[in-house]
Amino acid sequence: MHYWENLEQVSLGEKGLLIATAIHNRAMPLIRYKLDDYTGYKGEDHSYGINLPIVYPIETKLKDFLIIPNERITLSNLITFQLKTKRRVIESQVVQKNIDKILVKVVVFNDRFNEEELIEEMKEILGNEVEIKIQYVHSIYPSASFKNRFVVSKLDKELIHKELRRDPL
Repeated sequence: MHYWENLEQVSLGEKGLLIATAIHNRAMPLIRYKLDDYTGYKGEDHSYGINLPIVYPIETKLKDFLIIPNERITLSNLITFQLKTKRRVIESQVVQKNIDKILVKVVVFNDRFNEEELIEEMKEILGNEVEIKIQYVHSIYPSASFKNRFVVSKLDKELIHKELRRDPL
């Protein structure tokens, strides 16, 4: 089931946030569990004699969106791809605290990392109005759930919801 904050199911072909139910764990079934995955709804699959909703593709987690000036939404994988292809970057994390400021934490292999080149490539995606700063760190710590997060958005969740409702990906 897909929904927006008012728990309204999205229509066929629309996108929204995912709520799922998993009853296979008898000790603690998950009923209407909010995943915060942003995905599309493709209808039901009747091939096994039951109606199962089909989701397509899971774009990203809600907190992984980057919203930049001019109210544009950017998927995090466009930015993280730039970092993953840099041969001298061991680990990286993009942090957004403001709509026009991005901090990129990097763990680099040696001093031959080209900071200016990375900033230029990221500005091609995000635009020149976004200030991009590089911070060199020794390591990037996992989240409280022990996951390595490539993007950390500290923007207000309501702003992200508003932008996705206005201009879905």
